[in-house]
Amino acid sequence: MKNKDFLYFILYQSLVIIRSEAYEQKNKTIFWISNALHNIPLRLKNAKEDNDFDVLLKELEKDAHHNGMGQWFDEMIRNYYTNMAMQKRAEEESKDENSSPGEIVE
Repeated sequence: MKNKDFLYFILYQSLVIIRSEAYEQKNKTIFWISNALHNIPLRLKNAKEDNDFDVLLKELEKDAHHNGMGQWFDEMIRNYYTNMAMQKRAEEESKDENSSPGEIVE
């Protein structure tokens, strides 16, 4: 068993289970999210070029806006950039803490 393949599979399978439960519970938001995302892990596994990722993201964005989930998608984008900024700040602070007094940090 390849660990990478198994991880893609378990993500896919988990999203299918979540989708099924959301349908049974009539939770439209969770159903849509899990339905939109359940094939992403296997498509990521098969993606070879940067363009493949671009196409996948554009399809997801289009589906989100078409299905009334544009606000959710846009919030995910904002959360991503906020998280990246926080991560960068933490890395910079860590570099500062690990430098010697008088050492110039680039």
